[in-house]
Amino acid sequence: MHHHFDVPVVLAAAFTGLVGSFWHWPKKYGNHPQAAIYAGAFAGMCSSAIITGWEALVFISVVGAGVYTLTRNIFEGFGGRLGAIAFTAVSSLILLRALF
Repeated sequence: MHHHFDVPVVLAAAFTGLVGSFWHWPKKYGNHPQAAIYAGAFAGMCSSAIITGWEALVFISVVGAGVYTLTRNIFEGFGGRLGAIAFTAVSSLILLRALF
């Protein structure tokens, strides 16, 4: 939304999280889908120079989902976990690009 419609980054992420929070998911998933949407919104706040195509988006999504899955029982109740997951996913893409 920021790149195509010139919406401020914070508002675009907030709108994405808001829409994702109202989507009805099966109860068996708990609040994990909403948390994943928020983590993705945080990752999407990075520069459009970093996410240059679908490959980068898929890479960030896979790394973010992996880190979320590995840490879902760690730091439960502590703030900042979703932002840290987004930071880790985006940073790993930047590091991979720097190495290759």
